[in-house]
Amino acid sequence: MWSAECGMRIGDPEQACDSHLNSAVEQPAIDPGGSFKRDRDSHFFRSDLWTAYKAALYRRMRRVMEQPQARNRRFATQLRARVALEAATLEFGCDLTSFRCGRAETSVLPNECEESRDAIAQKSDGCGMRFLTFVRNDQILGFPQQKLTGGFRFKENSGLAYVAILLLLIIVLALGFTFLLKASTEASATLSHIEGIQAEYLAEAAANKAVWRLLYDPTIPTYADAVTADTYEMSNLSAGRYGYNFRPHTTTTFATVRAVGVAGDAVVREGWVLNLKYLPFAGILAAYSVNGTNIPKARSFEDPSFGNAADTLNVGSSTHWLQLAGSMNKTEVVMATLDDGSDINVAVYDGATWGNNWEFTTSADRAHLGVDVAYESLSSDAMVAGRHSTGNDPYYSTWNGTSWSARTAISNPYGSGDVRTVVLASNPLSDELILGMLTSGNDLVTFIWSGSAWTNTYYVSASISVTQYHPFDICYEQTSGEALATYGVSSNDWIYANLGGTGTIRTLGNDAQIVRQASDPSSDYIIAAAVDQDNDLSVAVWNGSSWVYAAEIETNMKASTSFTVAVAWESSGDEALIFYGENGVNNLRYRRWTKSTGTPGSEQTGPSTGQNIESIQALTIPEEDRIIVLTGDTNDDCEFNLWEGDAFSADPPLTFTNSLYNTPRQSFDLAATVQY
Repeated sequence: MWSAECGMRIGDPEQACDSHLNSAVEQPAIDPGGSFKRDRDSHFFRSDLWTAYKAALYRRMRRVMEQPQARNRRFATQLRARVALEAATLEFGCDLTSFRCGRAETSVLPNECEESRDAIAQKSDGCGMRFLTFVRNDQILGFPQQKLTGGFRFKENSGLAYVAILLLLIIVLALGFTFLLKASTEASATLSHIEGIQAEYLAEAAANKAVWRLLYDPTIPTYADAVTADTYEMSNLSAGRYGYNFRPHTTTTFATVRAVGVAGDAVVREGWVLNLKYLPFAGILAAYSVNGTNIPKARSFEDPSFGNAADTLNVGSSTHWLQLAGSMNKTEVVMATLDDGSDINVAVYDGATWGNNWEFTTSADRAHLGVDVAYESLSSDAMVAGRHSTGNDPYYSTWNGTSWSARTAISNPYGSGDVRTVVLASNPLSDELILGMLTSGNDLVTFIWSGSAWTNTYYVSASISVTQYHPFDICYEQTSGEALATYGVSSNDWIYANLGGTGTIRTLGNDAQIVRQASDPSSDYIIAAAVDQDNDLSVAVWNGSSWVYAAEIETNMKASTSFTVAVAWESSGDEALIFYGENGVNNLRYRRWTKSTGTPGSEQTGPSTGQNIESIQALTIPEEDRIIVLTGDTNDDCEFNLWEGDAFSADPPLTFTNSLYNTPRQSFDLAATVQY
């Protein structure tokens, strides 16, 4: 239809859209018609279908984007799985869940829904739009709602309309301008079919003209109540008239447009939802220490590279350890540092500036990674946890978006010794956090945070293999929301623990000293890696219920006392990457574990780093198969590499600094956050 063609040419002058309309008004109508069947329990916007909705829509978008002619990775990141649902519901702030009519065997709602019809109309008019979404199995189908004599009719075109909407979304997003979705069409009864067609085209012309003005007209007036007002800016065109009003977008709401087309006795009113330049996307931040300064540096990811270095805040001394966490609900990153003076500081980055620098403690232990930070997934509150003074009680503080709470002890009834290594992990489905803590008495204890209080404590093991380095890790399965911990014990066994109990992954050649894990964003798969005292690297893969792979893949690691291995999944979940540093090799080594083969494949040689690699950090770009990899080498260089899904983008890599402080430690980190 004309609206799709002109809508995809959003940057054209408004006259171009008008010229398209002049020829389009003579075209025949496209009326999919048809009927739609749904089960009685397939209610509108059921909350328990939220996750299924996002997953199904995203899978379909990804399949289209993976076509060779559409592999534009830069804009693919904007294809958020939640876009359509936000556009259809969240923008309006309306509760449509109460409208749950029974079985619709034909295109007209049954009599039992007649009583709800007026309520639906009243509710949707209050929202300014009408949009209903049905869920059938794993298919998510959105249909414009049209008001006709005798009831409501839902258009369908055997799935073709859905595919067309996805293609339009992808094309428009690739242009980088706007997301546009027709949310409703209301037509008056008319005896002239031609006039009805012309009025509909005129309404779409009005909507497109409104979009053009929203994007390019600095003198555009504000219609604060556009979604309910019945006042339009009218223009004459051909044998009819068209008009529009709108509410501009903000950083938290979509723009809305109401359009009207009049031809003869026919009147068509349409509602449109738009996101103009503010579609949320994942921003990536890197932070790292620099020798000779008390101020860590930070860089923002400017696809496909990073921008210039910028100062964070003065943390009091050179940074020994550095941890980042990003919120996926707002533009915010929390940084924690443990410096040469054994002080822990936390600071907050709001996407533009650093602030809220607070000294958590002056009594930590710089020899161990005794601090971590994480965000609650729903509330966007953050937490810092770590060592304060001696004893086996860890301490924590929460960030509510404005201030840090007082440092508070977590009562620990198990084990002995002082706090050494801590790990914080976020449940993707709730505000639950899990804190894992290793003591100098070889004890591993975990604490569960409900979002408001510490509710459970578990004594996981009394025989952890070593009390320094990083002999354990914890992360959550991404669809079940269950946590999994893996750790090395003094018998050389590599053990796992979850709510179902414990078990042995495999027996290593020696005690595990470094353990790393990463969750598959699309399933309950988790990949784990362990480096033992013999400098051997083992890898294991968990499928949500059992270990489907566990083996030793390297016997010549650079060191077993530093983070010489990192693991990460591509967002599609098809494969996981294992990145590691091999002794005597000045290149990044990697292997690709794929679900289709169940093995990590052969060793591959990545970009040259100039010196042996001593530390690695990896971060998946959300909803992409690209992975950012940072390395620190024996020459104190910190360098950036970008995995593009099938190869690295550049060799040699981009150098962040030639003066990384304390390279064998984790003195640099990466975090993803939502930006608008």
